[in-house]
Amino acid sequence: MRQFSRIILVLFWSVSAICAQATTVSSSVGAGWATEIRRSCCLDNWNYLVGRYTQNSFGFNSPEVFINYFVFDLSGLEKTVVSATLSLDVPSHAYASYFSQEPSEIFELFSYESDIGLLMDVYSGNSFYGQLGSGISYGSISVSAADNGTVVEITLNNSAVNAINSSEGLFAFSGALSSLSVGTEDVYMFGGTGPVTPELVLKTIPLPAGIWLFCSALLAMLSLKRW
Repeated sequence: MRQFSRIILVLFWSVSAICAQATTVSSSVGAGWATEIRRSCCLDNWNYLVGRYTQNSFGFNSPEVFINYFVFDLSGLEKTVVSATLSLDVPSHAYASYFSQEPSEIFELFSYESDIGLLMDVYSGNSFYGQLGSGISYGSISVSAADNGTVVEITLNNSAVNAINSSEGLFAFSGALSSLSVGTEDVYMFGGTGPVTPELVLKTIPLPAGIWLFCSALLAMLSLKRW
């Protein structure tokens, strides 16, 4: 009986080691915003403004809807991703923090199906704007003034995780205030967000996702045997 218990214990720790999750943090290699008539000037200022902005003092003379985007280089990722979280900085200063007449808004992430090179080339214009803020939903979060001066975390859904596992190299998605109603009043956040770089926090395993399910079940069985 004691020998059997030892075998179960060895199996338990062996399976635990094989199936262990690891955390990989990927910093964005490009982020910005676009409207129907303009785009952010560069990829390293980390200004990923989103919403409707009409401040004349900044040259925006009519209401414009801003949609942001994020690009990550996952070319070195050789493990299976089981979960993903996007971390974004919410500044506390004016013209950058959360601003709305509503107590909260919904910030939603969407797949980007067009040429990522257009996002990375600041001289390519804004022809990709129509591809932003649409596509497959990758997750959402309710945001409010309580988030000012903090880092918000958006959990990406299974569609996003599957897309990450299918990607090779650069991976991009967009974000929009999906709760934005028709109007002219200012509703925005994430303006002038630098120097904090957007981060994609990935939970990974060194095995295909199917085997991860098997490992989970096997660990549960060994736990019952162990105790």
